[in-house]
Amino acid sequence: MLSGYELPGGSKYYICSRARRGHDCPGRHVPCWSIEQAVHQALLDDIFTLENLLRVQLALQTVYLRSASTLEQECSQRTRRLRTVQGRISNLTVAIAEAGHSPARYWIRWPRPSVSRIA
Repeated sequence: MLSGYELPGGSKYYICSRARRGHDCPGRHVPCWSIEQAVHQALLDDIFTLENLLRVQLALQTVYLRSASTLEQECSQRTRRLRTVQGRISNLTVAIAEAGHSPARYWIRWPRPSVSRIA
């Protein structure tokens, strides 16, 4: 196992924890950038293989197709709801055109403004 340390000058390094505790490891101080660069490169080499990229592409394609299907269903549901509401509005406007509105119901919902008379 490695432990990270920083020298007073600001340079960072790793050292074997056995060498730090018991001085029974001949390992020397290793600059942090060399180990971190090697780990970074190993991760990139492992992650960006053709097999992994194809797996990620397939997963993204699956998510896209599911969301597209969900969007189509939602769009059709909203279209049906819109037609229903438009039909109700049409029925209301026809009823009002034929019979007129009910004054009592109109004023209950929207009360007349109070008029104060100045004497």
